[in-house]
This record gives sequence, structure tokens and C-alpha cells, in this order.
Amino acid sequence: MNKKFNILVFILLTVSIFVLYRQLFNFSFEADEWNVTAHYLPLVKMSLLNGLTASVLSPIMYNDSAGQHNVPIASIIYYLNTRFFGIQYPPYAFMSLLLHAANSFLVFLLIKVLLLKKGNSMRNTFGVLGAIFFAFAPTPMHTITGAAPFYGQNILSVTFFLLCLISFKMAFIKKDKKFIYITVLFLFSSLFMKETSFFLFLLLPTLAILEKRIFSFKFLSRIFIASLIIYALFRFLIPNFYLLQSKLSDIIANRYIPTSSERQADVVDTGTIVSRDLSIYKNLPEEVLLRTITFPLRMAGTLFLPRQTAFSIVQFITPAMVPIMAISDSSAGPNFLYGSGNFVVIYLVGLLVIIFCIKSIIACIRKNDSEEARALVAGLAIILLSALPLVAIIFSFPRWGFDFYFDSRFYYNPNVGAAIIFPFLIFAVSKLISTVFNQKSVIAITSIVFLIWLINNMYVFGLTRDQFINRFGSDRREIISQIETYMPVLSRKTVFYFETDGKSAFGPVLPFFTSPPQALTLAYYDKSPLPDSFFNKPLFDGKAQGYDYAQNRGFGYFYSKKELSSALLSGEFEVNDIHAFYFDSVNAKLSNITSKIRTEMEQYKKEAKSASMWKISIDSSTSLRFKYASDTKIDELQSADPTIVKILKFKNSALSGEMVIMKVPPEFNLDENINFLLRTADSSANPKNVHGVELFFDKYNSNKVQEIDGDLPRYFIRINDILIHIKTEGVTAGGSRAIESIIGSLEIINEK
Repeated sequence: MNKKFNILVFILLTVSIFVLYRQLFNFSFEADEWNVTAHYLPLVKMSLLNGLTASVLSPIMYNDSAGQHNVPIASIIYYLNTRFFGIQYPPYAFMSLLLHAANSFLVFLLIKVLLLKKGNSMRNTFGVLGAIFFAFAPTPMHTITGAAPFYGQNILSVTFFLLCLISFKMAFIKKDKKFIYITVLFLFSSLFMKETSFFLFLLLPTLAILEKRIFSFKFLSRIFIASLIIYALFRFLIPNFYLLQSKLSDIIANRYIPTSSERQADVVDTGTIVSRDLSIYKNLPEEVLLRTITFPLRMAGTLFLPRQTAFSIVQFITPAMVPIMAISDSSAGPNFLYGSGNFVVIYLVGLLVIIFCIKSIIACIRKNDSEEARALVAGLAIILLSALPLVAIIFSFPRWGFDFYFDSRFYYNPNVGAAIIFPFLIFAVSKLISTVFNQKSVIAITSIVFLIWLINNMYVFGLTRDQFINRFGSDRREIISQIETYMPVLSRKTVFYFETDGKSAFGPVLPFFTSPPQALTLAYYDKSPLPDSFFNKPLFDGKAQGYDYAQNRGFGYFYSKKELSSALLSGEFEVNDIHAFYFDSVNAKLSNITSKIRTEMEQYKKEAKSASMWKISIDSSTSLRFKYASDTKIDELQSADPTIVKILKFKNSALSGEMVIMKVPPEFNLDENINFLLRTADSSANPKNVHGVELFFDKYNSNKVQEIDGDLPRYFIRINDILIHIKTEGVTAGGSRAIESIIGSLEIINEK
């Protein structure tokens, strides 16, 4: 009977998960998957054995993930995925959902094992409640959706984590050492998929202390210490051993290099989450200690109170809280609503959960109910200890961790602990309500409390699912599909140019979280692969644009006409190599605008050729460069005004005038200071912005120009910290075009 019930639970969990997550099959690669696939695709060309070997040795021997990951089993899984699935998303979605269903069922079994001596009714009830909580928790959802291609790291690692805990508990139930050895096997399997399972080295001894003395302390100590040493050697020593020779060579060589000739690269704090500047902390140990205390609190709070629910609570209490906090500060409301209020609610809930667990554990011990106490300790320890590996991220990315919430995928492992605690919490709340309202029907109240939680949870679940499985996933799939329909294979030289309506959250670029050219070339990898060397170039990193050529193959990607036109003039590709599209983000549709862009580029190329004989002037003091007609005479004048760098007088048969070059501070605003710069009461002066569409060398909006109408036109151009004022004195019919050409060619260059 019990086996039939277990099978029924597994079937219901699996069907429910696949139904509720069915939209995931219409999703597509999101971000890092493109980079990882680009790494493994060249290995697919090898034989299966060689490819598997390379997948395992790459992270172990060469530390090719910059020390962040060393997960050989996950590497094997991704290699096999790339070999058999490629960039087809449905197989990844299927594996992700199937393993999530398996994990939900394992949570059900784990709770039943933890409460083995309780009656079947309680064990099944608690197991089902915990499994439902785990299966449909919205907080870790990105692990199952957007990170589905990484199921080998995020989801399967938790599968072995759960098997490790079940096996460890079974060792004490069966009093059999073989389950301890199986536990070690599952431990390493989990670690070789994701290093965050490292906290098992703390969790397992904690659980062992709470169990009856079945195995000797000496035996368990040997097992744990040996496992820890083996993993430490594998994780830290072996990957760096192969780099030791080059490091020693550098050390020896540096002994003979004078200190004065050494120059350490400055670490620049970009102010972004990827900044590696640790100097932003004046007291790093204090910051690490603070995170060690607050991260577990925050983890506990957000597991039981999803983001949307927490925000709704903050919205409700803000009107009452703000007058108390700062009546006169108009910014206090928004600051509390979108800032500190969230921390207050999250930390308060986290603290309440921890207090509840501690009080319940003490109460169970007093009642000699050690089984429930051990279950609660296990759940609380999983939550708190799983937050500690996140503290170490400060050494890689110092600014990470300031947001109210961690990345969604970091909640999947501790969600096991929350699922264990959840049934206890539901019954405790129901019992409290029964006591307060003097109601004897605890089961009915428990059902109502659970139903209220379920309704809110599934509402938030739907919101979160729509957020992660958003329409940008289908947009990416549609873009690639439509381009492949237009061009089944890449030509020897292919240059893509894209325009968008700018209405999507991605603005003027295609809706990819990673490099669009990388995604496009991976889509063509089976039919017309580019050389593998392309995937190590800047074009395929981030949202870059440009053109690369190697091994008789060329590929370009642009979303700026200025960059496209400049690259075209370099002669590396021709106009007919350009394939242009317009992306309608509302309807997720591409329109072919190749003919229009090619015609425009042909005209631009002809105009540029007509000015190819022009000379180039470079001002060494400001790195300002511009082009001018070959018959132009330029004289340099000095000025007593300290704000003026120099004055250039120019004259030829078509025009005459002067160019005043000035330095301006960063806060200088040209629009606000234009009248001051004119120093004139001439009512005929009429400043207007010219965005460059009429300018020959600037038709693609490189420089913003202020044109001053008057007896003789004047122009102001701001480039970085340089302000250029061009005054015209005599202009013939062809002089206006010459002036526009000078203005349009103005640019700051970085001379090496």
C-alpha cells in the first residue's frame, strides 16, 4: 500500500510539474549557455572518447574557468548535451523538468526517512506537504527555467545531494557501513557537479552528532577527513599543478627584473557587479563577518516569503512606517518601499523562522521526540549552511550580494531545508490559530491555512514563471529561425546589420542577454561553421560589433551605421556582403532591409572616395583629428585665454575661418552655455541642434553640432572634454559642403 502511494505521489508531482512548466518548451538559450556551447562544439568534432576525455581534463588540468569551477561530471554532461542536443532547447527543458520532478519526489522520501518512527499518516502528510513546497517554490525557479541547460550543475547536483542525505540517514537506520560508503560516493558526485555542495562537509557531521552512536567516532572522522583532503587536492592542487612550471618561471624571471621596471595594472572599480576591486572595503574582515551573519538570515527569509509577497507587505506598511521614520523627507517613502523596507521584512521573516525552529527543537527534546528534533535541525542547517558558500563570492565580485535577493539558482539547494521545515510550520501556525480562536478542529484549520498558502504561492508562481519564461525567449528563437530561412548557410563573407524599433527592454539591440553574433554563428555551426578561433575574439564576447576574418572566412555584426560604414571603408568586405534586417519587437518579426542599406552604403562609399585625397590634421595636445581639402592653408595661433588650447586659421578658395579648440570640465553643458559662448546680444543668432544627417562625414550621428544662424554661420561641437568653435568668415557655394566635411570628420583618437 505504501509503495503504491509513493508511486502515485511521483506520478502526480511529475505530471503537475510538466503541465505548469509546459511553456518552457518554447523557450531558448538565455545567456551563458551560448558561451558554454561555443566551448564544447569544437570538442564534438572529436571522437566520443576523445571528446569526453577533453571535457574532463579541461577543468581539472588547465583550470580553464579561471578558478571558479572544477566540475568534471557537469562538464561531461554538457559535452554530451552539446553532442546530442546542440542548441535545440526542448531536450534541455525535458531533462530539467524530469530531474526537478525526481528531486521533488526525493524530498518526499527524505522527509519520510527523517520521520521513520512516526505513523504512516503523519509521514505521508509531512512528505507530501514538503514535496509540494519544493516542487512549486517560485524563488528558485530560474534554476529550472532559464538555467535549464545547466541542469547537470544546478538540478542534478541536488539530486545527488538528496541521495547523499537519504543514504546517510539509512546508514543509521540499517546500522550498515556500506551506506556510509554510498554516502561518500553521492557526496563526490554532487561536488563534481557543483561546488556549493561543499557545505555537506559541515552538514553531515552535524547530523551524525544528533544520531545515536551506531558507528564509532574514529570511523566517521576518518571517512570525513579523508574525503575532505581528497576533494581539496582535486579542487585546488591538481588544477594549479599544471600551471606551476610557468608560475615558477615567472617568479625566477622577476628576480632579475629591476623593480623600477615593473608596473602593476591598476584594478579599476567600474561600480558594476562584475568589478573585482576589493579595495572598496576599508575593513574586509568586518564585511565578510557581516555577510556570514546576514546571508543565512536573508536566505531563510526569502525561501519562505517570495519576492512579490514581500513587496506587497512593504507596500502595505510603507504609509504607516514613513511618517514615523522621516516626516519631512519626501524620498523616505520610495527609499523604504524599494529599499530598506524589503530588508526589514526579509530579515524579520528569516529571524522568525529561525526562532520557530529553535523553539520547536527545544520543545521536541523536552518531549523526548528526538526524531522531529533531528528533522528540524536538518532543515535549518541546510538553509543556514548553504548560504555560507555565497559569502566567498565577495573575493571574486566584491559588489555582489548587496541586492535584497540572491540569484534565483542559489535558492534551489537550500529549498530542500525549507521543504523539511514547511510542514512543521504549517501545523504550528494552525495550532496557534486554533488556540487563539478556541477551535478544536485543527485538521480543518490546517487545511484552510495550507489552502491560503497554496493560493498565494501559485499566484506568485505564475508571475515568476511569466517573468523567467518571458517572450524574449521566443523572440530569440524566432530571430534565428527567420534568419536561417532567409540565408540557409553563411557565405564566405557574411556581414549582418540589424535595426530595431527600440521598444523592447533591450533598446537598440537584439533581445539576447549575451553576444548576438555568437548566438547567430552557433546557430549556423552545423551547416556552415566558422573557424573555432572566431569564438575567442572580442566580437563574440558581450554585445560587441565588428568584423573578423580568419582561414578564408569573414563574419561581421553591426547595429550602428557609423560602425558599419567605418568598417566598410576599411575594405575588408564589400557592400554585397551586407545582409540587413529590421526587428519589430512588438510582433517579433524581422523585415529584410538589405537592398535599402546596401544602396545607402554604396552612396556613402562613393562620397568617401571623393574625399580620399583630403589631408588629415592631428592636434598632439588634444588628440583631435579632422580632414580638410588639400588646397587648404592652416595657420596655428596662440590665445591669451587660458581656456583656449589653440586657434587654427584655415583658408582655401571655397572658405575661410578659424577653429577655436577649448578644454571644458565634465559638467559643462553645451545647450545651457551657448549664449555665454557667443558673447553677443545679436538677436539674429539662433542656436539649433544639428544631429549630423546632413553632414558628409557625420551622417550617422557621431557628433552633436550646435549651428548658430547669423550673418556668418558658426558651429559648436562637444567631443569628450574638448569644445570646438568654428567661425566662418568667407564661404562660397562649395564652402558649406567643405565646412560640413570638416565638422563631420572631427574625432578624438587614442594614439599609442
